[in-house]
Amino acid sequence: MLLTEKRRRLFSREKSKLELKQPLVPTRSKRQYIICKRCGCLTDLNKAKISGYNSEHSLRHIHCNGCGKIIKWLPGERDKVGIVEGVFGIFLGGVLAYLLYPSLKIYGLQAGFFTSLYGFFKILIS
Repeated sequence: MLLTEKRRRLFSREKSKLELKQPLVPTRSKRQYIICKRCGCLTDLNKAKISGYNSEHSLRHIHCNGCGKIIKWLPGERDKVGIVEGVFGIFLGGVLAYLLYPSLKIYGLQAGFFTSLYGFFKILIS
């Protein structure tokens, strides 16, 4: 995909700004940029508008400023609460299987297995 002359100049200006604004001492809040593969537009992730709705963080995305194509899925950090809930679910599934097996046999194992599986998926989603 060829860049137009206007986009090439815009990209080179943004790139030179990045090189000039880099601090001498590294900081934690580094700016992150993404270059669109379709049009070559440079997008700052800190200033970009997040689109979509929050359904277990699965449909959030960022659009390119130039062409409108989705350039990044799942922006932001992972949800720490979801990870803790998932680990607790895995632990709870093991405890359920251990406690319910003598009285309910296969149903106790199923309860423990599916609770642990829910915890595993909760960790993957968050």
